[in-house]
Amino acid sequence: MATPINTSSHTLLIPDGGQIYNNSIPPRHQLQRNRKLSILLKMIQLLMAIACLVLFSAGGQLFSDIKRTAFTYGTFGAYIIIPVFLITGFIIGEVTPVLLVGYNLFGAVLFAFVGSLGVDSWWSVHIDLDHISTKNVSVIERLNDMKLMSAILSLTNTVFYAADTVIEGVILHDLYMRN
Repeated sequence: MATPINTSSHTLLIPDGGQIYNNSIPPRHQLQRNRKLSILLKMIQLLMAIACLVLFSAGGQLFSDIKRTAFTYGTFGAYIIIPVFLITGFIIGEVTPVLLVGYNLFGAVLFAFVGSLGVDSWWSVHIDLDHISTKNVSVIERLNDMKLMSAILSLTNTVFYAADTVIEGVILHDLYMRN
């Protein structure tokens, strides 16, 4: 508990054990990265990127544009490799707040873009299938649905990267405000 002491201009609070806080406001605690939360978020992002890559590998052959395909594979590949090193850094206690905010923000933008490309491609193939009468439409529909699932997971991963950006940004802001 704390004992309030009134002076002429303001109130001092003396907690049991010692320090005096002016105006009854205790000092802000320094925000620090929660390693377990950071590792958990990176593991979720990594597993979702792997799932996106696997699903896209099955349905991505329906992409007619090689640039979109290469961009999508590049995004998934990079965001599978980099989190492995970040997780390792978290485990050994490495601190890279500025780099992490930029990486997460860029990841959110890339996964949003790749997800929207996948939904757009799914929709165009879906429209084209209405005008085709072949026996193999069910196979194309299944592959197209895998591509859609990859796009949905990409958009979901966008949310995780955006949340991670906000968390790391608040920690970075607090770090610079204290120094």
